[in-house]
Amino acid sequence: MQIIIIFREGDRERFAEFHQGFLNMDHSSLIDRYNRNQKLGIVGVHAQGIMLLALHHRFVQVFGKSPIEWTNNCLLGLTNPIQMKGETWEFVD
Repeated sequence: MQIIIIFREGDRERFAEFHQGFLNMDHSSLIDRYNRNQKLGIVGVHAQGIMLLALHHRFVQVFGKSPIEWTNNCLLGLTNPIQMKGETWEFVD
């Protein structure tokens, strides 16, 4: 599941709002948020792409890695479901 993100006016502010919301989430909540979106899939709504990009950045900040792929600063993709493993996450078999 992938979406091409072409940045628009106002996206920087929307990204910051989403990211701010993720700052107060614990590890388990971040993983739950990702898994809910992974199950739903990318529906093609621009705001969803910006939210997933903010979630990707928060995953990198917290875990040092992200299950959300961000390629060439324009292609965002969801991978497989994940689960907690200690203080990090792993893909579900």
